[in-house]
Amino acid sequence: MKDSKSTQWADRIGGLLGRRARKLARRMGTAFLTPLSFALNSGHFRSAFAEKALSRRGKAIPWFTYPAIDFLVARDFSASSILEFGGGQSTNFWGEVARDVTTFETDAGWIEEIKRIAGRNVEVYDAPVELEQQAVFVRQTLDSLDKKFDVIIVDGLHRSAMFEIAVPYLADGGMTVCDNAEGYGFYESWQKFPGFMRVDFYGHAPDVIHPHATSILFRDNCRFTDNKNPVYQRAYHLKRMPYLDE
Repeated sequence: MKDSKSTQWADRIGGLLGRRARKLARRMGTAFLTPLSFALNSGHFRSAFAEKALSRRGKAIPWFTYPAIDFLVARDFSASSILEFGGGQSTNFWGEVARDVTTFETDAGWIEEIKRIAGRNVEVYDAPVELEQQAVFVRQTLDSLDKKFDVIIVDGLHRSAMFEIAVPYLADGGMTVCDNAEGYGFYESWQKFPGFMRVDFYGHAPDVIHPHATSILFRDNCRFTDNKNPVYQRAYHLKRMPYLDE
């Protein structure tokens, strides 16, 4: 289906030319204008200059791959509790769309920035850097909170270890998001939990040159992957994606 702005512009230019020239204009438009359209409309262009993950409207988005972001913004998290390992732009995003956010971070600078921007529904914990101390601190903190989380994000700290620690705190019907999933020992840790299914969202991310994977793990009762979730058409000219176009 060729309905992009790049092909529309190519058709307009080609309309002034002959048949061969029109075909060439269409091909050139598709080849060169499509990447530019993606960069502008996805927010990648804006993110690169700001050196932070932003939508085209300047709203905070997670530093996940764009296919994963599109999947997430189409879900309703308004009644969800979020557990996050590794804070930043994603913390601001989850604070906007979810009921409450619990974040573990080790970088003091990031922590101050998160606290400065985040809403009252965000709680940030300063975790130790060293693995053994970090694991003890996280377990003790989660036990003291005595709650389950609808979404668990692993995008920082000692990732594979945090994934394994966090699984018992995942609510029934919840899901786990693992970023940079092609590394950090994720795959080996996932094998310890055979009850999970997984979808890999491979692609580019804000302010990043090379593509990588954001993986979402869920069980068969996950409410975020059931057939009741709406389908949105990711066409930039329609400007109707939840959160991203608001």
